[in-house]
Amino acid sequence: MGFLACRSLFARIAVIIVTVETCHSYIVTKYGSQKIRAPALFGRLGEEVRPFRRQVLGFGSLAILGAVLPLQPVSAKEMISLDCLSDLPSLDTDSVRIYLCRHGQTENNRLGLVQGARLDPSINARGQFQAQRLGEALSRAATYPGTFFYSPLARARETAELATGEFLSTATPSLKLLPSLAEIDVGAIAEGRLAVDVRSGMIETYANWASGDIDRRMAGGGESGREVLSRVQDSLRLLVENAAASESRSIAAIAHSGYLKVLLLCLQDNSLLQYSVLEQKNCCINVLDLKKDGSSRLLNGMSKVLGSRAPLDLAVSIPVGNVLRINESRHLIGIK
Repeated sequence: MGFLACRSLFARIAVIIVTVETCHSYIVTKYGSQKIRAPALFGRLGEEVRPFRRQVLGFGSLAILGAVLPLQPVSAKEMISLDCLSDLPSLDTDSVRIYLCRHGQTENNRLGLVQGARLDPSINARGQFQAQRLGEALSRAATYPGTFFYSPLARARETAELATGEFLSTATPSLKLLPSLAEIDVGAIAEGRLAVDVRSGMIETYANWASGDIDRRMAGGGESGREVLSRVQDSLRLLVENAAASESRSIAAIAHSGYLKVLLLCLQDNSLLQYSVLEQKNCCINVLDLKKDGSSRLLNGMSKVLGSRAPLDLAVSIPVGNVLRINESRHLIGIK
């Protein structure tokens, strides 16, 4: 058997080994500057094959165990999207950079079910692919995170684990649990129900918080606004401290849409009334540059986040800095 034929055979065997759990899942195979997505049949999602020669996978189809499967080339637009963080400004010497990200898709997300702190599903196959793309995008950033923090919920931990596995040309980031990143407890009434059926009640609660009634709880024994704001304060303080102590002065955190919306509105000093219009896609990226010395401002009744009815004893510290990007999702282009 000739040398080129041997290499081709080896690449095909590798592809067979690296296939996925169900025929509805996908893997990404890489070579050179090009990617190919192929439906797969066996194995573990997201593992990679690096054929020796472009010709091996360049014919528009792939034979696996006698079956011919069509390949789906990734467009130039999609490839460029993995560098979606390359146009960020340089990090100032007095600041740290924090990448706040939402977890990958779960089946509850796909079905439009409310998913707060009480439900703990894993991410699905699409969510796993999103998590890998998230890791690729962050690994390409000029200022890349040295640590990934994640909430206590499985969907956040799994996203962090898959994302850190994509740091191939740099040191793999460490993983750390941060309990205060958990999703808002929306209460027993809304949890697990169709979002369209309970949205009005949840929005009413956020509107009460926005008017200053932060001790109002989500129906069914959920969290109060005061409790959520306290967790936001704790998370930001710990993230800034850890980023300042890291070599790259940058970290990532995997959290949840509801929690991230409140956190971002606090950082921007925008009313919580904007909660329902602020979008946070699965595995989106929000970029913050915050002062590393812990400089902060007080969130109280004088801020735009809460109304004039805010309790006089409220004093939540919010770090000073800039929100550079919200809901960055170009790295997710092409994921079906």
